[in-house]
Amino acid sequence: MPKFIQDPKLSPEAEAALLVQLRTEREQKAKALVQAEAQVVARKLGDVAIEKVPEEAAPLVAKDKKNFGIGDTSGAVIAITLNAVLLSASVSEEDAAGGKGGKKAGGKAAAKKNAKPKIGAKVERLPPPTCKAAVDAIIQHKVTLARVSKVKDVKAGQQSLLLALESFLCSEYNEPLLPAIPKFLATFSDEDLLDKEVLAEYWTKILSTHDSYLVDLEAAKKQHEGAELEFAAASEELKKSQKEDADAAQQLKWAAAEVQNARTGNQPSTEEVAREKAAGVADARARADRLQKTKNLELIHKRQVSALNANEAEMKNVAEKISQARAGELMHKYGQAFFDPPATSNGGYPDKEPKAEGGGYPDKEPKAEDPAEAKSAA
Repeated sequence: MPKFIQDPKLSPEAEAALLVQLRTEREQKAKALVQAEAQVVARKLGDVAIEKVPEEAAPLVAKDKKNFGIGDTSGAVIAITLNAVLLSASVSEEDAAGGKGGKKAGGKAAAKKNAKPKIGAKVERLPPPTCKAAVDAIIQHKVTLARVSKVKDVKAGQQSLLLALESFLCSEYNEPLLPAIPKFLATFSDEDLLDKEVLAEYWTKILSTHDSYLVDLEAAKKQHEGAELEFAAASEELKKSQKEDADAAQQLKWAAAEVQNARTGNQPSTEEVAREKAAGVADARARADRLQKTKNLELIHKRQVSALNANEAEMKNVAEKISQARAGELMHKYGQAFFDPPATSNGGYPDKEPKAEGGGYPDKEPKAEDPAEAKSAA
């Protein structure tokens, strides 16, 4: 038992901070689970007309309390509907190739549209839609998206719609769509599916989360570096101790052999007696040294195992932080062209008019760049 044991009790401030952190992580995991399951359900409803998806999804969400939780399920229905709209723009490689012929592809599409939904059947996962096809699907079904997002709290409905869009675009499977994030945001804004206030609050949250993420990630990486150095030192010390233990074992073997060889018979000479006595002393010393080396090896091995566990825990912590912040970091990277298009030239969102193609906030009139043209136009 160690003489001093660290008190595991946290201070009230540290305990409150830990509770907030655990609550935030739990909420993030719950939201990620809802979005992931929403994409699965949307694929299963692929044969249902988009206008009927909200009505078909509502009972499925209400029954699945494990993935969608208990209480208000409107956010899950919104996510399923948006995923169904975006997935409706996806086509298989065979249909895309057959679409050039026209008649064959049209027949397959009609048969698929008229087929009854098979919720329990295995669903083929189609390639991600193109940006143009997805945008066209959003515009085509904007009435359904607007209807499903108008829950009791319109702002909450739009936030759920934006969260579902973020989850779909930032999915690893849909990575080809990431550069088109500004185009998607502009489309949602142009079609009045997302308000100015919702977009502004979302970007503010992305920026604050990005800053805190960088700080937390840097701290986690430093802790991992320290744990990695400790593991390397413990591993090196373990190798040294193992060698010392092996050498001690060899010395003990030789000492035991010398004891056997130094045994005397009747009427031993003075030299034989001295040799037998010296062999016994050397054997006792070798046994004590081997015992000590074995104890040291056990202690160092425990240290090495502890350092290994700590290193793996810190490595896992860094990976979890990167994974949890993946969507926010991708939106910060690719969405900046919409919210803050080149900040070095115009100051960014929302005070200046963006110039990025397909991005920007669309509630202001464009300005003439050439004063002479503006004068002649007047």
